[in-house]
Amino acid sequence: MSDYKIDNKLALIDLIKAVDKLNIRFRLSSIECNVLTDEMIDVLKNCKNFCPHFHLSLQSACNVTLKRMNRRYSIEEFKEIVKKIKENFVLPCISTDIIVGFKGETDEEFNDTLKNLKEIEFSFMHIFPYSERSGTVASKMSGAVDKCVVKARESVLQELNREFKLKFFKNNMNTNHKVLIEEVKDGYSLGYTENYIYTYIEKPLNVGDIVDIKLKTIYNQGMIGELLSFIDKNSHYAT
Repeated sequence: MSDYKIDNKLALIDLIKAVDKLNIRFRLSSIECNVLTDEMIDVLKNCKNFCPHFHLSLQSACNVTLKRMNRRYSIEEFKEIVKKIKENFVLPCISTDIIVGFKGETDEEFNDTLKNLKEIEFSFMHIFPYSERSGTVASKMSGAVDKCVVKARESVLQELNREFKLKFFKNNMNTNHKVLIEEVKDGYSLGYTENYIYTYIEKPLNVGDIVDIKLKTIYNQGMIGELLSFIDKNSHYAT
């Protein structure tokens, strides 16, 4: 997605403008922070169909580790982009992927990642232990981290992730959103808000409906939504 091109020229902004003219809700997934220029943020802010969920590629929140991973950004640049997102969107969901135990990751590097993650305060994180893949540059590196150490670090980040999710849900309590119904199951109509909160509505609706709801309580990795009004149907996400 980040490298989308037309005639060998970066054209993600053009693609976004074209998609926004369609009658669909859309969100961006797995983009690098340096793609979110001021121009890109301004375009997204003015899109009528964009759902403010930014899943940003990070992998590590320590500059030393990022350099070893050959990433093209610094944690300072990443923080600045997150700050701009929070300034320009109301209650945006900002998520990321973190790799624990990358080759050579020291206690100092992990603690630096932990400190920076706390400062950034994501809505949620996907956390993965480093796994070896043959043929990659990393597979030829020395400095494998002990599996017990990796597991302990992963547990620390999972606990932090739970704190992030809980705070994000609490911040969204009693706020109004639009939900696209994706499934009806066990007496609930289920779908996501624009800012990617899985919502349970205690009323049978039709898949494809878009409804106005108020988020009321935290429930089962998501939130209960009170139905306010019916908006539209037969709309779909593009991701």
